Amino acid sequence: MGVCWGQAKVKDQIYFENAVIAQWKSQFEALKLKDVDVQKLYEVYTKIDQDGSGSISLWEMLEHLQLQRNKFTKRVFSIMDEDNSGEIDFREFVIALWNYCTLGK
Repeated sequence: MGVCWGQAKVKDQIYFENAVIAQWKSQFEALKLKDVDVQKLYEVYTKIDQDGSGSISLWEMLEHLQLQRNKFTKRVFSIMDEDNSGEIDFREFVIALWNYCTLGK
């Protein structure tokens, strides 16, 4: 029988649809992340990125997590911000979450 194209998910679809994500495909695959997980993480990431700039600022992170700015929250943010740009890009976001979630494994 035929495939219902509206419901079928093509492998790597998220990478075809989003150039931002596609640039880090090999890194996400090395982490053994499934496409569906990358898609879900991107959905969360874009909700946190309130101004749609493509990166998360300290203020956006604090507002999303409903936290106050203090030394601890600034340090947590700086750990996630690998390149010290003052903002977290999607790759940094994914890797920070992956590191946290796999810490005890």
